[in-house]
Amino acid sequence: EWSYALLDSGEQRLFRYVSVFAGGSTFEAAEDVCGADPDTLQSLLDKSLVRRRDTEIGPRYWMLETIREYAIERLDESPEAQDVRHRHAQFFLALAEEAEPNLTGPDGVQWVNRLTHDHDNIRATLRWSVQSNEAEVGLRLAGAVWRFWHQRAHFREARAWFNELLSLPSAAGASAARAKGLTGLGGIAYWQGDYPAAESAYEEALAIQRDVGEDGDVTEAMLNLSYMPALRGDVPASLRLYEEVIERLERIGDTEKASYVKAMLGYGLMMEGDVTAARPLIEESFNLAMQSGDAFMTAGAYQMMGQLERLS
Repeated sequence: EWSYALLDSGEQRLFRYVSVFAGGSTFEAAEDVCGADPDTLQSLLDKSLVRRRDTEIGPRYWMLETIREYAIERLDESPEAQDVRHRHAQFFLALAEEAEPNLTGPDGVQWVNRLTHDHDNIRATLRWSVQSNEAEVGLRLAGAVWRFWHQRAHFREARAWFNELLSLPSAAGASAARAKGLTGLGGIAYWQGDYPAAESAYEEALAIQRDVGEDGDVTEAMLNLSYMPALRGDVPASLRLYEEVIERLERIGDTEKASYVKAMLGYGLMMEGDVTAARPLIEESFNLAMQSGDAFMTAGAYQMMGQLERLS
């Protein structure tokens, strides 16, 4: 408190504001959320109220937890607290949605590492969403990072977040955000081996997308659901869904994803014993995966080709 009283008004304001970050932040985040400028931030560093450490993604600024607790108290008693927390939530929602399409691409490792550094900030945003009944922010964020949770094996934590967010009063209506959350829940449940829960989540997501989504959203929801019948023994039902999804993807011009679904169609045909029909479909997808630089897609392609060669 004595140190805080010695700060000028700009330093006090930034000291309060940066406490909103859990586990620290980049300068970009501090600038966007808190209006940080290099000189004021350096002054707090010089006074040991903020610390800096270098990481593989650049410098991060953080506080000792006891100092941060004091700063949070000062923030919470100020009229700007709600606005700062809202800006924090919007920043990490934007980061998550930027990361989402890259988590399984050629830059996937870098993006997973980026989110790992800010996992505590993601958690803080989700907790704010729950406490503020801001379901749209929370569901969009959780839906964007479910692949990160999958790749870092945060299954139980992810499942708990989805259950909590989907139970919020503001999550009750049929909306794109609810469909996003249900899709993430379905993905986590799938990788936990809870196929009934995954199928239920995917079915509700598809029903919502048929009401509020664009053609691509409906097709994506159908693709997620298409895996489920085979997992409960009804391979022909999955094959019919794969064929419909392929037709829709080709109609909207997404040939890369169509090729991936063709591999799933080929895998289903192989499960039904028709290796001859399966081979060109799986080989087409395998060749595309080898050119993609996507480790996730490449691993799946090798697995399918290995099964194909084993049965040939």
